[in-house]
Amino acid sequence: MLEYQLRPDFNIGWNVNSGGMMSPRLGVVVPSDVREKMRQSAKRRHQQHPMSEQTRERLRIASTDRTNRGRFGQKKTLEERERILRSKQGIPKSEQHRLKMSQRMQGKTLHAGHHHSEQTKQRLRLQKFGIAVHSEEHRRRLAERMKGNSFTKGKPWSAARRMAWLARKEN
Repeated sequence: MLEYQLRPDFNIGWNVNSGGMMSPRLGVVVPSDVREKMRQSAKRRHQQHPMSEQTRERLRIASTDRTNRGRFGQKKTLEERERILRSKQGIPKSEQHRLKMSQRMQGKTLHAGHHHSEQTKQRLRLQKFGIAVHSEEHRRRLAERMKGNSFTKGKPWSAARRMAWLARKEN
C-alpha cells in the first residue's frame, strides 16, 4: 500500500504502472478449463484473421537472432544509427518541450560533482579499447560467487529471508 501511495500515477520514476507491481492478476492461478477456453478463443481469432505469408516472413526475419527480451543487448547497425540521427537533426524543440525536458531532469544529481580516481579513469580508458580490466583471479572469484541458485546469485540469505522463504514453501 505504501508503494501505491507513493506512486499513484503511471510512469513515476522507474515504474511504468502505478503502484509498482500491484497488478490485479499477480499471483492468480488460472484453472486448466479456463486456460483451455482461452486457447480455443485464440485459435478461433487466428483462424478468422490469418496472417499472410508475407507478414509471417517479416516476423521471422525480425525475430531472427533475438532472445525473448526484445532488443536488450542488441547493437544497432551503423545504418540504423545514422537513420535515427538524420531523423532527429534539424528539428527545433518547442519552448514547451524544452521546459518539460528540464522539469524531468530536475533533481537528477546522481553523479553531480563526482570525480573518479586516477585508477578508475585508467580502467575506463582500457575498457573503451576492449582491454581486460580485471585479473583472471578476480574473474574466477566472481564466477564462483555467482554459481548456485539463480535467485540468490550465490549470496548468502539472511535469517529473515530464509524464514520467509520457508513459510511460503510450507503454504
